[in-house]
Amino acid sequence: MAVLVNEFGDIDIDSQLLISIEEDMVQLNNGCICCRLNHDLVEVVYRVLAIEKEIDYLVVETTGIADPFPIILTLLTTDLSKLTRIDSILTVVDAETFSPNHFDSEATLKQIAFADVILLNKTEL
Repeated sequence: MAVLVNEFGDIDIDSQLLISIEEDMVQLNNGCICCRLNHDLVEVVYRVLAIEKEIDYLVVETTGIADPFPIILTLLTTDLSKLTRIDSILTVVDAETFSPNHFDSEATLKQIAFADVILLNKTEL
């Protein structure tokens, strides 16, 4: 399994939270994979697929403000469509803090609308 973690800010927080990192690590910085022009995503996916180890799953983790549609288009409309398959799109919703006001956010609406799996966390709260 390969996991692409898209870091939005200049400071790489996500990799500092990882418990272990294998020798092959590719970083995405500054939120580049959810932009309209996804050259960075295409380049990184090709780099990951070129690793000699066989990869059964490629997980793309985006930022909380990511628009999933450009990422989906990149995987479906480039040559990557011959090498990858979208299995599911999962969105995590914080049940403790989510409110109807979140529907005012275009990013929130798109993340929920494009998801085929919605994971509710903190439901006990």
